[in-house]
Amino acid sequence: MADTATIAVATDSAHDRAASRPAAHGGARSREVGVRRCAVTRAKRPQAELLRFVVDPEGVVTPDVAGRLPGRGVWVTPDRAILAKAIGAGRFRAGFKADVIVPDDLPAQVVRQLDRRIEGLIGLARSAGEVAAGWEQAREFARKRRIGLILVASDAAEGARRRLEALAPDAPAMDELDAATLGAALGRDRVVNALVANGRLAKMISLEAARRRGLVGGTDDGAAAATPRGKG
Repeated sequence: MADTATIAVATDSAHDRAASRPAAHGGARSREVGVRRCAVTRAKRPQAELLRFVVDPEGVVTPDVAGRLPGRGVWVTPDRAILAKAIGAGRFRAGFKADVIVPDDLPAQVVRQLDRRIEGLIGLARSAGEVAAGWEQAREFARKRRIGLILVASDAAEGARRRLEALAPDAPAMDELDAATLGAALGRDRVVNALVANGRLAKMISLEAARRRGLVGGTDDGAAAATPRGKG
């Protein structure tokens, strides 16, 4: 199709070839490390802010939210409308240069992978002693640690959220998981709210929440890493 033939889609291999060429002025090559181009918008962003897709041995397009699967990759902005355009306009076929199979539930697969990744990161933060769950623990935690992220269950009462936000007024809030799922990530039956200490894990959780939000909610423009205050 003409549309497919005229689209220049950035893939891992294309990026690697470009990166292997000497930089014209010495600094351009280093600035491109970790940057990928969205197959739909053509905008360049850090790869951690995009979604990577690969093709499995049976030719099926598969999400790779952790960016670890082998093979050629196509990168897409984590936005519901943009992913729909990638599917409907043949961007994956152009990017992989093959007649690939795009599952009907591809967006849902991405969300499920992101949920598992968020849960895993919260579990790592708990193991590292960087999470305090529940009101009493959170209040004591906030006295001793700088807070990098507020975790609020999606089904929590607004009052519970406001109380927790008062403990860390400068920290962003993430409300992507319900109380049962948040509890499972923290080794409990249910958790309504928790605090994550400032640091690498808090930033990673925020980033994954932003990618998920773009697919489930509104447009992801890369500007916000967690839910703005007052918009639960």
